[in-house]
Amino acid sequence: MGHVGAEPRYRNYSQAVEEILQREGPRGLFRGLAPTLLGIVPYAAVSFTAFEVSKTKLRLWHGVATDMEVPLHERLLAGSASGVAAQLLSYPLHTVRRRMQLAGPEELGAQGSLAYVTARDAFRQISANEGVGALFKGASITWVKGPLTVGFAFVVNDALKGVLHRRHTSHEHDQHAPLPGRGQVVDADASAPKLRAIDSLVIGGLAGATAK
Repeated sequence: MGHVGAEPRYRNYSQAVEEILQREGPRGLFRGLAPTLLGIVPYAAVSFTAFEVSKTKLRLWHGVATDMEVPLHERLLAGSASGVAAQLLSYPLHTVRRRMQLAGPEELGAQGSLAYVTARDAFRQISANEGVGALFKGASITWVKGPLTVGFAFVVNDALKGVLHRRHTSHEHDQHAPLPGRGQVVDADASAPKLRAIDSLVIGGLAGATAK
């Protein structure tokens, strides 16, 4: 649970966990989790889908076959635009999450404005008491950093995957080179091995860490 004030409410994590369990029970440790999980789905879906669609359009525009042949700055802009669209859709859910994780009204004297029982209740109260625009408070600051971070992460992710694909493809061709005189034509894209799940996971983590 968060705290609003000059002095930190908790000295360390262990004290925070102990007090939250005493005051709210185990459920208090998961306060605001529902809107967090709900926000992840549209954010990931919109950002990845928009970026892949943008790259497809850019490949057709330039008449190239691979993403890496699209100019870097255009891929960066495509990733940033995808980040803007994703954050615009999911930002109200992040607002609700933050509000639900703030300290209770009995401590802040907030006249009940922060007394949210569920995510639905938070949406209802914020919209009724402060207007729909309150769900987007602070969005301008987020949209300055967020889109650039998302765009950079997408570009780094694609670059790392491209390097790994080339290494795998080169290794496969060395091991399974066609015999001369057979007249066989090998489709490099079709024969290229797919990345393992662990490879994609590590690459995504590195891309995210680099962007941060």
